[in-house]
Amino acid sequence: MMGVAFYACEKKQAHEVISPKSPFGSFYMHVDTVSIPITEQQTFIYPLFGTVAENDALYLLGYNRFTYSIDIFDLSCESYEGKIALEEQGPNGIPEVISFAPVTLDSIYIMSAHQIVLINRKGEVKDKIAINTTASPIKGHDSDEAYFWMEKNHPIHFSKKHRKLFGLYHSMQYGACDPRRYKGNKLISAIDVKAGSMSYLPVSYPPEMQENCYGFMSTLFTTWDHDSLLYNFKNDPNIYLYDLTRGETSIFDGRSQYTKNKVQPISWDRCEDVGEKLNHHMRSVNFERIIRDPYRKLYYRFHRKELPATSNPSDYIFSDKTLFMSIFDNGMAKTGEMILDSRPYPSHVSFPTDRGLYVAAPSGENTLNFHVFKVFLIKEPDNEQSTTID
Repeated sequence: MMGVAFYACEKKQAHEVISPKSPFGSFYMHVDTVSIPITEQQTFIYPLFGTVAENDALYLLGYNRFTYSIDIFDLSCESYEGKIALEEQGPNGIPEVISFAPVTLDSIYIMSAHQIVLINRKGEVKDKIAINTTASPIKGHDSDEAYFWMEKNHPIHFSKKHRKLFGLYHSMQYGACDPRRYKGNKLISAIDVKAGSMSYLPVSYPPEMQENCYGFMSTLFTTWDHDSLLYNFKNDPNIYLYDLTRGETSIFDGRSQYTKNKVQPISWDRCEDVGEKLNHHMRSVNFERIIRDPYRKLYYRFHRKELPATSNPSDYIFSDKTLFMSIFDNGMAKTGEMILDSRPYPSHVSFPTDRGLYVAAPSGENTLNFHVFKVFLIKEPDNEQSTTID
């Protein structure tokens, strides 16, 4: 077990490597590079991550499966600060890490298949909640009906205001190729940690997804914005907002001007065909999650262009799909769109800071690398153009 001490540092100045004032609709963008030195004990990318603002600094917390720890980086100092070593057994035992939700540096929820634990910065377990088992004490949680779950695109989230943990409603009654799985209106589960009860948000699949098979294109993405849930789907350009206070859902137009916006379904009898689903995924446009930027009061969304149809899925790799980034204003009106076509960014590893949108850019060297996209809105754009990032 290891505690983590934090010290003040001299904040580094921004070092822009690309700074063209190139307009894309009604904005232009500067791109910086941030390189944090690491050793063989850290990793080049952290698919499971979270951020915490504390002590006038912003910290990146990333799960390291090789050392079974949560690594902590000070983004203001661009430095590795230490790790929270996790234990697999004993009173502080956590059998596995599926997802985690940092509340503060001293309060982190970690999810395993059958429990959620609350740890402090020393890795000590302060609370434990049994889930996804008939022995769970959570009222309203029927594990035979559905698991409280997560995916890469939907990590668990803790709301300080509501004192609730939010996760996916993962049906245990209907499989991925059973049309009944897509008929319900309980896509999001919520655990009230104080009351020990579970409830559900009335979030459902769009009508076309309730009737048709989309294979690997049925993915749900979620982002939390104050008292609202922003969500979207891989096969749908629309953006949905569910207001927790009013109990209302709004829909916003997120269509691309560069790519197709409609994904054709596949037949239900091909749903078990992995090759067909992979081919369908590659030849279809892929929309990704919404990212809220509270510093600039903007929203971002990446998406990847469709590829020509092929009878052999191995003809392509995922990085062949051109990456685009759309910008939306505070009212969810689209202000522009640009092409990022020079490198296969792992765009799911991205988060906003006061400096800009950090997007993982692994270099293969002994550094944790990010490209930082800083957006500037302009009133009268020049001719629209695209850019590439070296």
